[in-house]
Amino acid sequence: MRKLPNVGTDELLTRYELEYVQRGVVKVLGELLVGRQIFANGHGGGGWDGGPGKKYYTYYTEVDQGEALISMEGITQKREGSQRDDHIVRVPAVTQDFELQWRDLESARSEGFDLLGFHAFAAARKVAEAEDELLISGEHGVWGAYGVEGLATATGRNTNAGGAWPANTVDNILAGWALLQEDGFYNPPILIAGPTLIKCIMNARTDYTDLSVLQFLITNGILAGYLETTNLFTTDTQDTTALLVHPDPDYLYYVEGQAPTLTTWMDKHQNVFGLIRETIAPVIARPECICEITGLSCA
Repeated sequence: MRKLPNVGTDELLTRYELEYVQRGVVKVLGELLVGRQIFANGHGGGGWDGGPGKKYYTYYTEVDQGEALISMEGITQKREGSQRDDHIVRVPAVTQDFELQWRDLESARSEGFDLLGFHAFAAARKVAEAEDELLISGEHGVWGAYGVEGLATATGRNTNAGGAWPANTVDNILAGWALLQEDGFYNPPILIAGPTLIKCIMNARTDYTDLSVLQFLITNGILAGYLETTNLFTTDTQDTTALLVHPDPDYLYYVEGQAPTLTTWMDKHQNVFGLIRETIAPVIARPECICEITGLSCA
């Protein structure tokens, strides 16, 4: 195999075509990725310099101190420190490849059809879906991810039983928010749910206003916003669970050794091969900033 020349106008693929497709891949990923709207890029938003070869990342979870003591004499309780436990998360590679037969490529070019872009953008969509499932859900059911936990599977997250939406939506979300507040997360959370549940509360009207249930929650400061995703799973279903999340760059961030990158090469027959690959893993340093609402339905 040899690398594509990427230069000139007589080559099978020119540098300009590859640059155009690479920009298109970035655009496709930017439009589809939901998890990155919750997770910061690196601890505190400062990025990560681990590089694509780094397979493991060590981080620390924190446990809050006990209650402060009130007394007339200024008596103190035993000295307390925030406990920090180290954890190691694997940083897997997310990969999708494709192949273009040289005659198909030439034929498509003569017809004005961007065959390379067509396949590269399709591969980018698959990478985006896998990344979102990794960050939002993590390993679940039969979907293996080397034990990486996402928002929906994080050990130590809050859980609260819900009911039929839209009738119970407000009560369910207020109860979940109360659990987050008990752990020190007081600001309104962000709702993450699948299309069925989001449409359920987006279309239903409240009994006492002209707003939809979703608009009512946001307008009245119960929710900071919402994200709709098809990649929220706890087992193998997505229409019975929703998440309330308090995004904090110190507690929810991702480590990215390699940003999504398009690589192309030729074999000796001038067939073109393409590969989109990234290395990424979510880090959930305080799972108490998440509340999963279970047992939901739209009725």
